[in-house]
Amino acid sequence: MGKDSQHTAFAYIADGSHIEEGLGPYSWYKRFVIEGGRKFRLPEDYIQQIAQEPEWQDPNENRDAQNRAILCEEP
Repeated sequence: MGKDSQHTAFAYIADGSHIEEGLGPYSWYKRFVIEGGRKFRLPEDYIQQIAQEPEWQDPNENRDAQNRAILCEEP
């Protein structure tokens, strides 16, 4: 994948009425983002910025356990 490659990407943007100030991602989701960033070789300084963002414990214990059981592949 060269610098000049083009790829299709999707972004989800929340409507302002659904955003609560001060909330962050669940810890299991943040792990997916960080490990995915490493797998696809995003710059380490960018990954570290994500790693420093606040995270929250998922109050849904079943969803939390299911997502923590998912193994992310090594890069």
